[in-house]
Amino acid sequence: MNKEDNKPFGYAPELPEDIRTVFQDLCQDIASLHSKWRFYLDLFSDRDTVGLLNDIAMASFQMLEESLRSDITVSICRLSDPRKSCGHENLSIKTLVDKSTEVQGLEELWKDFHSCCEPVTQYRNKRIGHNDLHAVLQPHDNPLPSISRTTIDSILSKATTLMNCVYHFYTRSEISFMSFDIGGGKDIVFWLQRAWEQRPC
Repeated sequence: MNKEDNKPFGYAPELPEDIRTVFQDLCQDIASLHSKWRFYLDLFSDRDTVGLLNDIAMASFQMLEESLRSDITVSICRLSDPRKSCGHENLSIKTLVDKSTEVQGLEELWKDFHSCCEPVTQYRNKRIGHNDLHAVLQPHDNPLPSISRTTIDSILSKATTLMNCVYHFYTRSEISFMSFDIGGGKDIVFWLQRAWEQRPC
């Protein structure tokens, strides 16, 4: 929500009416994905932090990590969905691209983004949305693609670039998907560290 004009994040009156709501909702989905990814990294990308979490409540934080990974995976796949699937329209980046015919270069940006998402989609199909028999029982013979931090960072960067291509075309400005969350992962780690250090011996 933009506090200055009380408009939802991503709202821009300059955008054509037939894409304004699609753009706005996608902006909110991408901003949420940025926040979840940053939260995940705050908690699980540093060895010392992971050691602290394991010492305090290993099982709980393992479940949180798994839930976050699954949610981030599904969120990426929703963004990279085709315009239609099973006869129903999707709210995806491809939907925005197909509606934004005035904006040059979007199709190439979409192909680049979609290609980057392919390993995540494959993982979703075989391990999150379904339990692929061969991937589960014979993982060495049927390996799933590796999804690195660089892959997720690249997906977010390409999504941001595409959205700003549309936004700049109509508004001559850019939109930022980064926010400074109060009470985020770093705050959790800080207070857990303090509590751990002050625990009775």
